[in-house]
Amino acid sequence: MLARAKAKCVFNFHGSGAVSHGSVDPGALAGHTRVDKLPAVLDFAFRQAVIETVAGTRGTDAFEVLFKGDALYEGGMDAAQQLPTFVSNHDNCRFACYVARHFRRRATTRACGA
Repeated sequence: MLARAKAKCVFNFHGSGAVSHGSVDPGALAGHTRVDKLPAVLDFAFRQAVIETVAGTRGTDAFEVLFKGDALYEGGMDAAQQLPTFVSNHDNCRFACYVARHFRRRATTRACGA
């Protein structure tokens, strides 16, 4: 794919694989850039960190785990900075859905006296 783009003088072509897992730890995603030789992957770990901090129960330490794992990608931290990021898409529940669920749970818990 990259060779074809280069042959057609498309030098800013950016390809990525859509591999998913539900963890903040980017190790499984990074493996696809090393083992499968994908130039990049969608940053599902970033998505998970946002969901866990904003719509979940985890603190900002989720981002510490995420950023420490950047070195695992083929090409290291520079490669990790090229990953396409997002917080919701058609394959998963939309981000607002996670936020709504979290705040509904908190409201229900307070109403029940917990």
